[in-house]
Amino acid sequence: MTPRPREFNPTLIARLEAFSRATGSFVIVVGCLVLLGWVLGRGALASVFPAAGAMKANTAFCFILAGASLRLMQAGSDTPRTRLATQGCAWAVSVVGLLTLSEHLLGWNLHLDQLLVRETPGVVATTVPGRMAPAEAGTFLLLGVALLLLGDPSPRWRRSSQGLTLTAALISWEALLGHAYGVALYAIPAYRFTRVGAHTALAFTLLSLGILARHPRSGVMAIFTCDSAGGYMARRVLPAAVGVLSLLGWLRLEGERLAYYDTAAGVALMVVATLIIFAALIAWNARALERVEDERARLMQAQSARSQAEAAERRAAFLAQASATLSASLDYDSTLKSVADLAVPHLADWCAVCVLDAEGEVRLAAAAHPDPSKVPLAWDESRRYLLRLSAPHGPGHVIRTGEPELVSEISDSLLRAVAGGADHLALLRGLGFVSYMAVPLSARGRTLGAITFASAESGRRFGRADLALAEELAHGAALAVDKARHYEAEGRARAAAEAASRAKDAFLATVSHELRTPLSPILAWARMLRQGTLGEEKTRRALEVIERCARSQAQLVEDLLDVSRIITGKLRLEVRPVILAPVVQAAVEVVRPAAEAKGLELQAVLDSEVGAVTGDPERLKQVVWNLASNAVKFTPKGGRVEVRFARVEGHVEITVRDTGQGIRPDFLPHIFQRFEQADSTSTRAHGGLGLGLAIVRHIVELHGGTVHAESSGEGQGAIFTVRLPLAAAQTAGEVERRPPSPSAPASQREEAALDGLRVLVVDDEPDNNDVVGTLLSSRGAEVRLAGSARQAVEMLREWKPDVLVTDIAMPDQDGYDLLASIRNQEGEPAEILAVALTAYASREDRIRLLSAGFQAHVAKPVDSTELTAVVASLGRTAQRLRAQAGRPSIAHAPAGGGRPVRVA
Repeated sequence: MTPRPREFNPTLIARLEAFSRATGSFVIVVGCLVLLGWVLGRGALASVFPAAGAMKANTAFCFILAGASLRLMQAGSDTPRTRLATQGCAWAVSVVGLLTLSEHLLGWNLHLDQLLVRETPGVVATTVPGRMAPAEAGTFLLLGVALLLLGDPSPRWRRSSQGLTLTAALISWEALLGHAYGVALYAIPAYRFTRVGAHTALAFTLLSLGILARHPRSGVMAIFTCDSAGGYMARRVLPAAVGVLSLLGWLRLEGERLAYYDTAAGVALMVVATLIIFAALIAWNARALERVEDERARLMQAQSARSQAEAAERRAAFLAQASATLSASLDYDSTLKSVADLAVPHLADWCAVCVLDAEGEVRLAAAAHPDPSKVPLAWDESRRYLLRLSAPHGPGHVIRTGEPELVSEISDSLLRAVAGGADHLALLRGLGFVSYMAVPLSARGRTLGAITFASAESGRRFGRADLALAEELAHGAALAVDKARHYEAEGRARAAAEAASRAKDAFLATVSHELRTPLSPILAWARMLRQGTLGEEKTRRALEVIERCARSQAQLVEDLLDVSRIITGKLRLEVRPVILAPVVQAAVEVVRPAAEAKGLELQAVLDSEVGAVTGDPERLKQVVWNLASNAVKFTPKGGRVEVRFARVEGHVEITVRDTGQGIRPDFLPHIFQRFEQADSTSTRAHGGLGLGLAIVRHIVELHGGTVHAESSGEGQGAIFTVRLPLAAAQTAGEVERRPPSPSAPASQREEAALDGLRVLVVDDEPDNNDVVGTLLSSRGAEVRLAGSARQAVEMLREWKPDVLVTDIAMPDQDGYDLLASIRNQEGEPAEILAVALTAYASREDRIRLLSAGFQAHVAKPVDSTELTAVVASLGRTAQRLRAQAGRPSIAHAPAGGGRPVRVA
């Protein structure tokens, strides 16, 4: 059984320590005064009572050394120099005592007695001049060794020191009583040669008590200073016994001297008096102990009541703290961790919070232990031995049933039942679980998880009160967890909405900037052209700028439409086997003028022997154009851009390399994301929406390929690599026989003439009507304009065109309605072929238009060359159809059943 730790009386401890310091100083002063008396020849300083004998100079010197050793111990300095001085003084006292004692015992003279002061023979109570009494020498030997042992922290040596000190105290007390009783001490061998002075005996007694008081919590002194019944008794009985017995001895001697009684009667009287006094003393102390025990019982009852009240208060405070902590946290994970941290160590040594995830699996969400280094064991156990809803015990069982579980004492059979194997069982046994309980986390009729509590190191055994407290904690925790879940979900939704709003605002600001920027030169040059003040060279330059800015805006709109198709999953490919070399070459040629304008070296290294890929040639051309134009944009004057096309193992590789400004390492992972730009500040050097590379990535991935970027950093250039899978084996002839893209090169379409063709243009926007009419008229066509579908139908009753060019989005009736009205007119109107000139430019829009009966689709903004070529081709077709009498007219095809006419 482990002994109860002692509690000491702090007031008494402080007094004893102060007394020890005072006695050390006292004996130093006494020794100094005596030495001063010997040096000055003042006998009064050496002997307070001349008849009682003087204190020898050696004795005074030893008192100074002993007092110095004791005071140095109390100085609080533990330096090597202090320890050496303390031990040196103690050794000197021991050696002087030992040598002087040997002189008395062996009869030799070591000439130590008069080293300090020479004493003349014949001094009272002195046989050898200057030599201290044997009792003094022995006492100094005992106290010197006691001081040496006192400095050792070992309890064993401290007890030995106290034993030597008590022996010295008894010797000095005996000498003191001899003086008090007036007894001739020469009859005692220890006092036979030199008398011990009264003040010397008093100094010895006080020094002994001071040494004992140096460590009041150790050895025999702990009995007196302990704040217990034994200590209380010792402090009351011992001083009374010493004082009473000493007083009785003096009274008996004084009675004999005065002849009140003889020796036998004196002894009898002393024994009776001793019995009476000790009986009274015992009764007094017994009553005092009884009062102490009564007080202790009352204190224990009060302590018990206070403990119960404090337990209830702690329980309430714990729940209040738990409520405050849980209510302060709105983060789901932090709330779960707070639950576990609250329970340790107030409720348990281990606490784990398990939750039911979206897949219906039990997972560990938080764990706690007083030693944080042990927490990973819980996580490791949950990973290695999966928590199961079907388990007969544990959090899975509690979550499944919704009922708490309490195991006051965990048996080895229970560990074997829940263990997932031999290793798991060894781990559970090693953790030393003693007791266990688990409670469900339930809120709003739904079980969210479970909290498990286990005791181990503390040895605590859970009971019903603990389970009730755990359930109260779980109830508050479940509400907090449920609130945190809803708050987190709301926060995610709010953050997503705010991010979307910020992205929308940033996007709209960027789009506004990119749209407004080219409008400024367009409006400025248009105003100067209207004024007619520009010369021929500046007029040509103005037209080039206007055309370039308009194409920039058209490309911007096209990029936005492509991104919209990507987001909605409507980007479609016209897939066929494609020989990529001409596609890459065409894209390079498109960006060559821009490269030459910047003074860049643009080089295309193409392997014409590479096989075909399966893909959309226009989209692949868009990929190469985007990468090459990006390289040109970000490469400074005098730089170099290289486009390389080759076969690498089982795929085709297109590489665009430049010596431009490069890409920062932190931005490289985001370079293919939509609306991402390395520099999005208002001081950026390059414009754009940050859409091109995102479109490239999506188109390449639709082709089953990959694209990635490399850069060594800013100023180091960049490399973009596109990898596409090769098409299945196919002859070159089969690939070449595929029909080419409907759009022919501009050089082949610019000569298209419209002489003799009648064209009806329908658009609700007067500016569009005017520009298209003027364009077609300038090519020789007879053009009439209609501002609505209704006006166009009225005009068709009197005038039959060869070609109808109409917008689609118009008020009241759109282009589809117009075409249906024309097809459904009674009679047999002349052949009219229709062209949809519209801003609906997606592939899906084109398919719908052709299915509705339009023969061609031209997207806005209008390309004059493309439009004149389409109208010329359809016009020739219409004339050919009119010349073939008796053939079914294409204009009579029902709405929705029209077929596209091939444009020659």
